[in-house]
Amino acid sequence: MDENFKAKQRKAAAAVPSALDESLESGNCSSGVCREADAETLGKGHGTAALRPRVLWAGRFLLRRGPDIIAVGWYWSAVVVGHWYTIAELLQPPDCLLSQVVWPCYLVVHALLNVAWIGMVYHGPGRTPPASDGPSELPEDLVSALATGRLCKEKPFGAKDDWCSPCNMWKPALAHHCSVCGRCSLWMDHHCNFAGTCVGFRNLRLYLVWLLYGHALMGLWILLSFRRMWWTPPSGFWGWGGWAQWVMWGIYIYKNLGTLFFYCTVTVGKLAAGWPSWVLLTKFYGLCEVAIQLEKDAAASASALEQPTFAPTGGSFTCFGVTSAPKGGIAGELAALRGAMKEVSRAGQVTLRGLFSRPSLIQNVGLAFGEEPSWRWLLPLATGGTGNPLQPEFYNADVCKSWASLATSMSRCEAELEALVRPRFNLEDLEAEQQRAESFRPSEGTAGSGEPRCLVATDALLTYRQDPHKQLGPHSLGSLSL
Repeated sequence: MDENFKAKQRKAAAAVPSALDESLESGNCSSGVCREADAETLGKGHGTAALRPRVLWAGRFLLRRGPDIIAVGWYWSAVVVGHWYTIAELLQPPDCLLSQVVWPCYLVVHALLNVAWIGMVYHGPGRTPPASDGPSELPEDLVSALATGRLCKEKPFGAKDDWCSPCNMWKPALAHHCSVCGRCSLWMDHHCNFAGTCVGFRNLRLYLVWLLYGHALMGLWILLSFRRMWWTPPSGFWGWGGWAQWVMWGIYIYKNLGTLFFYCTVTVGKLAAGWPSWVLLTKFYGLCEVAIQLEKDAAASASALEQPTFAPTGGSFTCFGVTSAPKGGIAGELAALRGAMKEVSRAGQVTLRGLFSRPSLIQNVGLAFGEEPSWRWLLPLATGGTGNPLQPEFYNADVCKSWASLATSMSRCEAELEALVRPRFNLEDLEAEQQRAESFRPSEGTAGSGEPRCLVATDALLTYRQDPHKQLGPHSLGSLSL
């Protein structure tokens, strides 16, 4: 064989694992790089070198999907164990009238529960369409509300479509990338471990139906359990073995019912507030955290300026060549910020006002079902979602304007704080004031002997001179106001 060809073959075999590692590190294990790397490595590698890519892929797959595997296994184990115990114990004796009436109802509810689970997994949350379908076309009010995400320092968001690097494809503004699934979902709510898939625009309706039938099944189990214990107790019921069995069954029902109730209340609660996506709500919670911190900084700054010892000059205060903004500016912006924060909060509740809120609870929940209330809401295989997820027609214009107003107040308050904590220095005056301050510095052991209090500000001024870009906080501002 030609030596040239052998050299190229060795070079290609060495390059494949590195390409695979980059793809695996980025979480894009479903890409063509992984598939090509596996094929080439298995075809050209030998021994343990050929297994390395597959071992890496399996390890990362278990890290991502391990909780899903455990949760799905637990769910189906609970379904099988509950069904077996119902037949073997709860429906005994079979000639009881209540057992004969409840038995068909139990079979129907049990079947609808599992069909809803299958539908939720089968339909999925709704994946992002190709870019050829066109960009998102959001209403102007909705765009202004989503644009407030630019003020989030750690995780900014906005109203513009973006590019998802892990998926290597276009991502609409109302889509989110799931690190577990490795794909983007439209109006993603959360990743459900019990189903091994995301809940989003298409299957949020099925998720709610699944929770509904889960509550119905729990109700039937509780009814049959009380009937069995109090009306027709089994032989040996009062013994230790009988009590232990029923205690374990009670814990089983309690855990399942508690899990269902928690997820149901969280989902219905956010829908009632006008948030069809938990991810979107989390983003705006992050914005509110920034606003709360900004409000605290503004309040501290306004408090620090309440008792200044500077000589007023033209509505501002001057000390050591430092000119700060007037107190009324930050106080006014602080009041405006607090008013805007109140506008986006629901009265008497911790939930924020949603961008898609409607007048009634039924209308808000109907946003997930995609139709008016009817018996069709109970169907376990129908997909949900209202309208086009890329071009939403239903939104609350007043709430959107309130969020835009909050962003405006936050920007103005930041500007006022910037004027306070980043004052304009005259460096020549600062040098002169620094030399004069040095002559007043007390000798060692004479601290606190009555020197001018404004000398405390010298350190803050020197810090600014050494690093003009360093952020001076409220404590530094308080020193300047002494």
